[in-house]
Amino acid sequence: MSEAFLDFSAISQQVKFRDLLNFLNIPYKEVKNELKAENFVVNTTKNLYVDYHNEKSKGSPINFLSNFKGIGLREAALELRDNFLKQPKEPKREIPNLTLHYHPFLKDYGIPEQTAKDYEVGLVKQKSIMSGKIAFKMHDHTGEHIGYVGYNPKEQKWFFPQNFKRNDLYNSHNVISNSVLVVINPFDCLYLIGLGIQTTLALCGKGMTDGQEEYLKQFKNIVLLHPEPDNILLRLSKFAFVKAPILNKAIKNSGDSEVMAWF
Repeated sequence: MSEAFLDFSAISQQVKFRDLLNFLNIPYKEVKNELKAENFVVNTTKNLYVDYHNEKSKGSPINFLSNFKGIGLREAALELRDNFLKQPKEPKREIPNLTLHYHPFLKDYGIPEQTAKDYEVGLVKQKSIMSGKIAFKMHDHTGEHIGYVGYNPKEQKWFFPQNFKRNDLYNSHNVISNSVLVVINPFDCLYLIGLGIQTTLALCGKGMTDGQEEYLKQFKNIVLLHPEPDNILLRLSKFAFVKAPILNKAIKNSGDSEVMAWF
């Protein structure tokens, strides 16, 4: 698809508001053919929204993202296309097995070297798109290796390979239980595992994908540790008992006693 031409109509029709709100982690309630949020309502039949307080703020997913982020319509359309519609240009490649080295960042986070080794996380030094990043070896819930996600400790940024999809949660292949704890990132997941909470999973992102939601339907009890839990809480509450304690500070800075009190 040419960068010079964007089919605004096709993007507006193909990107559904439910997927967009979940991607942005915006809480909403679903009533018949409407998605009702705090400041706006979406007609799912027409795939259009209108702001309760500003009738000029209305329209398609492109209009919504433009207003929500304060960006131009073209930039919003590009972001929607790249996140929801863009097809991979390259054929599927064989996933490498990277050598992972223990890094001081892991120690500072409270993740011991043996835990890092057991759960396959560490700095990548070899030539790779993950080079210079702390990489987490990712598996689906059956144990199949599906790739890596990385974190650049110098830039403090997460990195996801182009074709990587978050359909499972980090550590899902190790968990057999009726109850789980869900966090955002794998660092917190490993920190809590180190405290003895073995049934901890990580979303690897602020939002929850449809694939992750489907996987979580097997659990009866879920503790969600998330700074903005409302969207995910509403979705999980449809099929499980969910507890979402208020996070006043980062999980790693909360202290063992405070963490254990959440349970």
